[in-house]
Order: sequence, then C-alpha cells, then structure tokens
Amino acid sequence: MCAGRGRRRGGLCRTRTDAGFRFLWAAHALLDLSDRATLHIRDGASTRLFPEAAPLLDRAWRAGAAWVEGSWPAPSGLRLDRLGPDGGTAVGGVVEASRCCVHDQADRLSLAPEADGQAALMSVCEPA
Repeated sequence: MCAGRGRRRGGLCRTRTDAGFRFLWAAHALLDLSDRATLHIRDGASTRLFPEAAPLLDRAWRAGAAWVEGSWPAPSGLRLDRLGPDGGTAVGGVVEASRCCVHDQADRLSLAPEADGQAALMSVCEPA
C-alpha cells in the first residue's frame, strides 16, 4: 500500500513530496521471542530515552528534557539489550545505528534498513 502521493511501480512503492520535506519510513517487527532473547547493536551507539524511562534510570531525569542520551547497551544504566520476560509494560528508545541482530537461542535475525543519503536510526521497545 502506498500512502500520500505514493505510486506503485514494479512492486516498489515510490513516494515523492514537495522540496524541503524529508521522508520518514518506519517498519515494525513484532517477534515471538523467548525470555532469553537479546538484541545486538554496536556497543557505544548513541541512544535516546524518553520520559517513560525516567523511573528506571540510574540518575534523575533532567528537568524539562524531552529525552536523555546515553550509550548502547545500557544508556543511563537501563539495559535495553535483554528482551524478556514480558511484564506487561515496555520502555523504548532510539538508537543511532543502521543494523541490529536479534539472538534467540540458536536463531538469529539481522535487520539493516537502508535509505541512500539519509540518517539511519533504529527504535527499540523492550519489556520493563
């Protein structure tokens, strides 16, 4: 399905907009994983956390901050690389990385979105 001014050509969705506007593309992988699954992203990658993470951090939330930044895999002491178990709540972040790999026991799934000339960011949402 193509949204907005998108047109389907040869199985691909091509989208255009007026000059000066950036394109935002998002894909959501909903995976059925075990409690032992881990997420592998380049160590030290800049990671933004948002206010819902505040009670889980090892420091106080900066007054008025829309987000705080730290380094993957544990920005501000919050481990985001372990995916289980599901407690019914979640916390997320945005990581400056162009690839990741989910490890679940013997299984692996590599993700690497590409957009020529554009920044590549990944968002993660993990059980809290």
